[in-house]
Amino acid sequence: MRRAYWLLAAVIGFALAAWLMWGAETEGRAARRPPQRWEFPRRQKREDLERLLWRRTLAPHPALPEAGIAAETQSRDPLLVAMPPGSERAVVVEASAVRESALGRLILECFMSSRDLERLEAFEADSGLDLQRDLDRVAVAGDVALISGNFSQARFSELFSEYTAHAHGRGMLYEPPSERRWRRVIGVWGSSLLIAGRSAAEVEQAIDRLEGRRRSDPPLDESNAYGEIYGVFSAKELSRLLPEETATRLNGTAERVELHVDTRDEHDVLIVADANGRDVGAVDDLGKSLGAALAVARVTARHDGDEALAELLDLARISPAAGSFRVEVGLPLELLRRRFGRCAGDAGTR
Repeated sequence: MRRAYWLLAAVIGFALAAWLMWGAETEGRAARRPPQRWEFPRRQKREDLERLLWRRTLAPHPALPEAGIAAETQSRDPLLVAMPPGSERAVVVEASAVRESALGRLILECFMSSRDLERLEAFEADSGLDLQRDLDRVAVAGDVALISGNFSQARFSELFSEYTAHAHGRGMLYEPPSERRWRRVIGVWGSSLLIAGRSAAEVEQAIDRLEGRRRSDPPLDESNAYGEIYGVFSAKELSRLLPEETATRLNGTAERVELHVDTRDEHDVLIVADANGRDVGAVDDLGKSLGAALAVARVTARHDGDEALAELLDLARISPAAGSFRVEVGLPLELLRRRFGRCAGDAGTR
């Protein structure tokens, strides 16, 4: 059955759900049967487009011929503009949306202890930053982390009182003391964007992109921004998260994997992953072989009496196309409740 678990890890979102599903054991029929109509995140919906429009707060800038930068014609999303170009991974979590979803409520219930909540309250009192209310999005692109939200009440000078502060453009950088183990340099740009990088240069370059002094070519553009979690990965980057057998095949065929996760369903997390590559035949063969292996794994799981794994494999679908294939799966929240965090211990008493 080891190969079946590897296949499951590859199929369910490639990255997000791989660690969630790893090593699932028989627990009765924990997974839900799919409802008649699941609204998978396959394209931008009206609410996604509306969200994009009000986030375009960064004004267009004139051309800078000496820097090889063309003039912008429309306003832009600061979080995307700040991302380092050429990043092999870029992921955005819509923190405010996930927080209000069934998944967010489950995370608070199963993973946040009363002590954790007390620490959050203490942090808010010290910093003026409410992590549960003020955060909008959390993103990682390459080695740079970005956090957007409403930070107008935050007291950064107090929060980073031990750091060395200096201005760069319209932003402020805070560099940690050399003896600190966590060596991220923090940048604050306006009252709505935080930037964390391994070096001051990474943060300064992000500010330069925001202020038009450096070319902005984000790895994740507005057309990718839909769902509550979304991102793009190079096959090389994604292969580090997968079992060796699957990683080798993926890295040798697909060049880019795009991920979208919808957390708005009250019972399931809906995941779509699209893999694309230049070698049409190789990508098609990979999609077909994964689909065939998925069917075999379902039969094997049922034969071995592993109903939980069998039902999860039932919820996965692979749709091949020319030079690409799409993976879709519904991840039952009840399964997460039973297997992870404090809720796993409570499940046996209910």
